[in-house]
Amino acid sequence: MRKKVYYLFFFLILSILINQITHIKYDLNLWEYVKYSKPLSEEEKLWLKNKGKIIYASDRNAPPISFLEKENGQYKGIVIDYVTALSIELGADIEFHPLVWEEVLNSLLKGEVDVGDVFPSEERKKSYRFSKPIYKLRGIILVSAKEREIDKIEHLRGKKIALPRGDYAKEHLDKTIPNVVYVFTKDIHHALKLLQQGKVRAVVGDEPVITYFTNQMGIKDSTRIIEHPLYEKDVALAVAKSEEKLLNILNKGILSLQKKDFVKKIQQRWFGISASIVKNKIADSLIIGVSLFFVVTLIAVFFLYLWNHALKEEVKRRTEELYQSRRELEITFDALSHFLVVICLDGKIKNCNQSFQNYLGKKRKEVIGSYFLDWEILKTMNEKLHIFESGKIQVIKEEKEMRYRKKHYTINTFSLETIKQELPQILIVIKDITDFKIIEKQLLQENKMVAVGQLAAGVAHEIRNPLGLIRNYCYVVKNIVIEEKGLRAIQVIESSVQKIGRIIENLLDFSRISGDTWNYVDIENTIAKILELEQKNMQKKKIQSKLFCDKNLIYYTNEEALKHIVINLIDNAISAISGEGSIHIFCKKIEQGIVLTFKDSGSGIREEDVEYIFNPFFTTKTTKEATGLGLYIVYNEVQKLGGKIKVDSQYKIGTTFEIFLPEKTRMDGYEGF
Repeated sequence: MRKKVYYLFFFLILSILINQITHIKYDLNLWEYVKYSKPLSEEEKLWLKNKGKIIYASDRNAPPISFLEKENGQYKGIVIDYVTALSIELGADIEFHPLVWEEVLNSLLKGEVDVGDVFPSEERKKSYRFSKPIYKLRGIILVSAKEREIDKIEHLRGKKIALPRGDYAKEHLDKTIPNVVYVFTKDIHHALKLLQQGKVRAVVGDEPVITYFTNQMGIKDSTRIIEHPLYEKDVALAVAKSEEKLLNILNKGILSLQKKDFVKKIQQRWFGISASIVKNKIADSLIIGVSLFFVVTLIAVFFLYLWNHALKEEVKRRTEELYQSRRELEITFDALSHFLVVICLDGKIKNCNQSFQNYLGKKRKEVIGSYFLDWEILKTMNEKLHIFESGKIQVIKEEKEMRYRKKHYTINTFSLETIKQELPQILIVIKDITDFKIIEKQLLQENKMVAVGQLAAGVAHEIRNPLGLIRNYCYVVKNIVIEEKGLRAIQVIESSVQKIGRIIENLLDFSRISGDTWNYVDIENTIAKILELEQKNMQKKKIQSKLFCDKNLIYYTNEEALKHIVINLIDNAISAISGEGSIHIFCKKIEQGIVLTFKDSGSGIREEDVEYIFNPFFTTKTTKEATGLGLYIVYNEVQKLGGKIKVDSQYKIGTTFEIFLPEKTRMDGYEGF
């Protein structure tokens, strides 16, 4: 393992050194050097073939960089030679377009040409992509030999200077010297004429071009160059933002020419070695030497570090393992949905998990260090289960239940082993079993309802047979009896038989289990049948019920859910009425769906209890039969149907429940049938 570390270290040091050298020599990092050293891929060759000619544009009057020769119209210059060599290196057909400098940038932006040579800048990066540098140029300031006010770059402030339109020098000056007055020309030659005529105080541009024209125009002795250059920057090839593939191809050619020192050869051909476009090799050698010294020093320091670090390595590894193990336990501890609280025997909280913090609405640092009995839920738990007595925590051997704020919990405590210096600790596990209790009671209720339904169906079928016989014999007797009293008795018997028949039909309808099936339901008929079944309970208390429903109100819904809602609300209303009273039910069709309103004259709900009535197990009834699940079931069933429920209650006056159920279609209620 240690050998691998050594090898890795030496590889990194070597990589750093090579990266430094490639950066100095080729202006590329190691990754770029490897990338652009590869030959053109098949995909790139195919791209060049499909592309055909690559159009290259440059300044037509910037000798010796690029210019049109007057005698024969031949396009020549340093950059022209370079691009020609690049064309041969890549095997690409490059066509030259000599333009006025401003037109070069505009044509490149419009996509009329593919490549141009420019100074990269932050402003130009918004419009173009740039290759790796191909050569370096200095920007200089030329003034008249008689000029006495301009000796530094700063002296250009407020002065009138000439430069080619679109030249990088303007962007540079705008950032460094404000309030310069610009006179734009089409090239350096025209700018120098303005200086010669005294119309401007200075000319700014590329050093080789200005030097060439001052010699050609014979004004070398009558002008002078400001001592410090305006800038010294790399020149690169620019392409449109979308031409990433072309840029990669050009970079491969540029690196290949760099390896052959082609720029140096071009300069020797045109005017010998110029410091303005050849990198300072002495400075580069110095940087490489410093880099080597740095690397050697770093290696020595590294070995000293390894020697000092070897003894600590094992301890560090063990510490990391312990930390990781502890971290995993903490994640598990916080991930559990149960409330976990670690408490010392003196009653102070040592730790707690995220679920307990979320329940309290407090951060861990606010809980840890506080006393066990400071928190309401723990205090209530202690009062009911006697966990903390006589200054010590009692360990509960078996699981115990507790009810707190309308919820059910189970409590367990466990002894935790600690290091010798610490007091023993106790883990308290509090599990919320409210949902389990609800499901348990719901299943029990559902089983009862299934049993009642089956019993009702059986009884109904058994009663139907003798009822049929009674009906038939009534018909026979009616044809025999002539006396008025006998006929009246037969009519009473027939009316009673019909009433029993309707009750049996309602029982049979109610006993059918519809489950999650959705269908079209006659709202008035469904509620009327349920009211008929509830008549006996209402008659005991002399409760009058009335149903006001829009005619032919057909609604697409889950019939079983609707029955649950209606039955529970009617039962709730009956329970709320202690003596005589009334239950009024209204069914109304609106544009968005239907509204069901249940209004009773019962005892009402206290204002402080209204917000809790839909909570499970909440009840104001004192009878043992009350489960506290009726309105909870109503609320859930309304939610399942996509509806809303609201309550308006006045204590000792009455309560109104209003339910809105949205309009549904067969597709809305699709449940797989």
